[in-house]
Amino acid sequence: MATLERQYSCPTRIRMVAFLKGSLSPEETEKIALHIDECATCSDLLPEIENELAPSPAPPRPIRLPY
Repeated sequence: MATLERQYSCPTRIRMVAFLKGSLSPEETEKIALHIDECATCSDLLPEIENELAPSPAPPRPIRLPY
């Protein structure tokens, strides 16, 4: 019986976040990096996820008016 080779599909959003945070194993990091290089969908999605992970600016401080 022949075994079917499993095709690597796009990583989940959770895996992409872990990739960006550097919390994956070196092997998994390399696998996802290579995939991103070859997949236009994931290449386009990566900056979007990076923007979501970026810290948001602090809200402006209230102005105290003299009474």
